[in-house]
Amino acid sequence: MNKSDSAGKLHQFYTCKALHILFPKADIHTPLLLEQHTNDFRVQEINSLKKIGRLTAKLISSRTLEEIVSVRDVGTVNDAIENTDDIEITTSSGGVETYSLKCAKKNLSLSLVLSKNPGAKSLITKYFRSPELQQAFNTALDELHLKFLNSIIQTDTTTIKAARTAIRALSSARNLGKPRFANFPTANSSRDVFLASLRDKLKGCLSNMSNTDLANAINLILDTGKNHILACYKSGSENVHFDRIPFKNESDIHGFELRGNDSVCIKTSDYIVGFRFKFESDICSSIKLVGDYKQSD
Repeated sequence: MNKSDSAGKLHQFYTCKALHILFPKADIHTPLLLEQHTNDFRVQEINSLKKIGRLTAKLISSRTLEEIVSVRDVGTVNDAIENTDDIEITTSSGGVETYSLKCAKKNLSLSLVLSKNPGAKSLITKYFRSPELQQAFNTALDELHLKFLNSIIQTDTTTIKAARTAIRALSSARNLGKPRFANFPTANSSRDVFLASLRDKLKGCLSNMSNTDLANAINLILDTGKNHILACYKSGSENVHFDRIPFKNESDIHGFELRGNDSVCIKTSDYIVGFRFKFESDICSSIKLVGDYKQSD
């Protein structure tokens, strides 16, 4: 798990702990194994994460008119597309409220918000409801991926697995460990060509979709209609902000734009939603797809 993911988990954990202080009789459930997420953070960063946990708990408390009797950290185990809630609270009357928490070392209410990792080979099916276009995209992705891998050490293998094996073997023979991009002269330029090709292929697929299907994906990335708490844990600037994005329909779709070398964006009346391709880590790692959004200027 990367540092930003761990920061999110710690935000949830410290919010639960802070809610327990505000409501000591409440049943608190958080399955987080704390030691797995704190190692990459300095003491000041942990203190800032604890502070936004307290601020988040106060914000939740201020929006809840009744006594909180139960708090569940559901985001620790959540993995469903539709269910991105992180904190679930139950009040004394039996009412249930959920919150999606996001944090970063910057003001997320004014900048790019990382939303989800849809999966390059499942995005079009799960978010845009088009398995036929997904199949065509996956075929193109595999062809482009193989071409990229073969370009790294000038091989002509016929499978992605064989190409990865050859690259890893050469990296090991050079005592380089994992095949990092910095250790292969043509890797960065080849990566740029590969990711730009994926970006263009995805834009072509999206251009053939109805606004209804585009809106469906937009609502999933934006988590429309849900309670969001965006937090900044930069030392000295810790703050939290409540947000609730209205549901989008087909009339809200205003077209597409390309962003940089690796992203396709869908423009709505008030948000820009991006889909960015990236490598998980080294040359032979999997291709990731990150969903993000930002308010329009």
